[in-house]
Amino acid sequence: CTAVSKMLRTVAVVGGAGGDYALAAQAKGADAFVTGEVKHHEVIAAQQAGLALYEAGHYHTELPYRERLKAYLDTACPGVEFIVSESERPPMETL
Repeated sequence: CTAVSKMLRTVAVVGGAGGDYALAAQAKGADAFVTGEVKHHEVIAAQQAGLALYEAGHYHTELPYRERLKAYLDTACPGVEFIVSESERPPMETL
C-alpha cells in the first residue's frame, strides 16, 4: 500500500449518510469529502477517482445542524412548535 499526499484546497461536507454525493462534490472542485456514512462501493469509487474521503459518523455529523433546522422550520411553519431534544444519545456506542 502506498500513501499519497496532496495539498487539499476544497473540502466538501455532507452530514449524515452522504456518500452518494462524493463524486458530485469532486466534480464541483472538492479535493476531499467528509460525511457521516459511506457505502463500500462509494469508498472504492472515491479511491479510484483520487478523492480523499473521511467517514466521521452518521449521528455526529448531523448533530451540528439540529438548531439550524429548527430555526428554518420555525420560520417555514409559523404556529408549529419545534423542540430540539436535550437528552438524546447516539444510537450506537463503543464498548
